[in-house]
Amino acid sequence: MINVRGSHQALLNLLSNQFYNQDIIIDGKSWKRDKLNPNIEHSIHLKIAKLEKGTKLKIIHTIVKQIESLGSLGILINYDKEEILVPKFIVSLNCGLLFRKLEPKHFHQLCS
Repeated sequence: MINVRGSHQALLNLLSNQFYNQDIIIDGKSWKRDKLNPNIEHSIHLKIAKLEKGTKLKIIHTIVKQIESLGSLGILINYDKEEILVPKFIVSLNCGLLFRKLEPKHFHQLCS
């Protein structure tokens, strides 16, 4: 989830039952079970796996399936101090706007 306003308390309660707090990343930092300010936007990511070079494709496939089962719209990959966001659909990961056919004009369209 990227830049969504709210306390997200129900989501965080659910996630904390399934994941370690250090694997719940809120606004770029591991969650310390602090309550979130409901009046500002927050980004919530989950650290699902750390892959080493040479990881077998079958393991990667299993991890991607796990991510899909969580209802994620994309996968955030951290590699060599760089973040790469891979969307599952042709959708804005900032606001969730779904595109039927992606056109050049959409690259400068503001989220509503």
